[in-house]
Amino acid sequence: MKPLGYWLKQIDGQLETAFDHLLAEEAVSRRQWQILNTLATGPRSLQEIDEALAPFRGSGCPTFQPVVAELVARGWAQDGYALTGQGRLAHQQIAAKVHAFRGKTIEGLSEEDYATLVGLLERVSANLAAR
Repeated sequence: MKPLGYWLKQIDGQLETAFDHLLAEEAVSRRQWQILNTLATGPRSLQEIDEALAPFRGSGCPTFQPVVAELVARGWAQDGYALTGQGRLAHQQIAAKVHAFRGKTIEGLSEEDYATLVGLLERVSANLAAR
């Protein structure tokens, strides 16, 4: 049996690759999708976007302003930062594909299996955080 670390790395790499391909088909970057998805819940200030996505901001990315500007340039968001009609449509289309992808990812797992899996991973994460 391979150790937990092996499977975590394996799954992470597979998820990243598959998700990147899915978004590339829509000509959207990961960060653009995250911001689009954040704005789908309602208008946000740049500070609120930066705070909501802080875990995904690398050291070379002090703010998501350039990515938000890309969405504004595409006509998907407007200043103030809210989705436009085009942005809502794009979000709905991409969200449907993301939802289908997530469904395929856990295909064959019952709801109980999935809840157990996530609970176990949360426990491992908490154990590591406590060290």
